[in-house]
Amino acid sequence: MKTDRHKFLDKAEPENEPAGICSFSWGNRELRIFGEQMTLQVNGISHDMTSVLDELRDIGAKPEKTSPARWISLLRGKPTNLPGYDRPLMIVKTPSGYTVRCLETTSCRDDKSLQMDLL
Repeated sequence: MKTDRHKFLDKAEPENEPAGICSFSWGNRELRIFGEQMTLQVNGISHDMTSVLDELRDIGAKPEKTSPARWISLLRGKPTNLPGYDRPLMIVKTPSGYTVRCLETTSCRDDKSLQMDLL
């Protein structure tokens, strides 16, 4: 039986947020998802993360159903399972911004370029 090792991360969403808006902060960071846009604010500097949100939706993940603890895990670069997608994902920084990477061990063994990309 396969168990989700991130199950402890799921908690009820705060009810004081208007529909379509998710906002939470930890440390000196704040993540805001509103409609089709996502921003990450670090030390008062705002970073557009809309492309990450689009990538997550394109692969079938449901970002609007993702708990704050899972977002924090994802943004810390830890492999994290998201609702609607059964493989672990990571957000990684690239020269042009941020992107989403899938950690699929069986395909990584066959694809050396993907292995290099993940290192």
